[in-house]
Amino acid sequence: MAISVVMPALEMAQETGKLLAWRKKEGESVRKGEPLLEIETDKAVVEVEAPGDGMLAGITADVGAVIPVGETIAWLVAPGEQPPVQVASAAPGARSRSGGAQQTRAATQAAAATKTAVANAPPEISPKARRLAKELGVDFALVRGTGPDGVITAEDVQKFADSKAAVPAPMARAMAPGLERPSQLASLSLRGRSGDIRE
Repeated sequence: MAISVVMPALEMAQETGKLLAWRKKEGESVRKGEPLLEIETDKAVVEVEAPGDGMLAGITADVGAVIPVGETIAWLVAPGEQPPVQVASAAPGARSRSGGAQQTRAATQAAAATKTAVANAPPEISPKARRLAKELGVDFALVRGTGPDGVITAEDVQKFADSKAAVPAPMARAMAPGLERPSQLASLSLRGRSGDIRE
C-alpha cells in the first residue's frame, strides 16, 4: 500500500515550506525514520523523516520549490508497485486570467468571512486575566486587550477595574439615583449576568 509523503506543518501558522534537498533518490529503498528530505520554513531548516518503509517514487516537487502544507510531494511504495495517479493542478503561469480572477474573488470572500468570524468571536483573554476579571466582577468583553494580537492581560483587567472604581461622585449619583450619600455606594449590590456584583 502506497504511503504519501506530504509537506508537513512544522509551525502553527505555516502555510508553505521550501524544499531544500531530497536525501534519497527516486527508486531508492527507504526505512521508516530515515531522513528523507530537508525543508525550510520561516523560522527553521528541518530534516523530515520517512513516514514508512518502501521505495521512493512519484516525486512531484523539485528542489527549491515552495509547496503548500499538506500537499503530496512523493510516495513510498512496495517494490513493483506504482504510485497512485495524482490529478495535477494547473501551474501558476498556465492559469487563465478568468481562473485567476475567480481565485482572487474566492480569496477575498474567504478573508471577509475570516474577519467576520474574528469580529464575532469572544475576545481572547489569558487565564490569569480571566480569573482576575471574575474576582473583580469585570465583563472582559468591555476590556481592550493590549497583549500580543490583542489578548486581554491581567494588567488590562486591573486598569479597567481601577478606571471603573474611580467614577466621579456626580456620575455615580446619576448611575445610582435615589442614593443620598456616596458612602451608600460602598454597600450597593447589583445583579449582573454572572450573578451578584458587590462592591
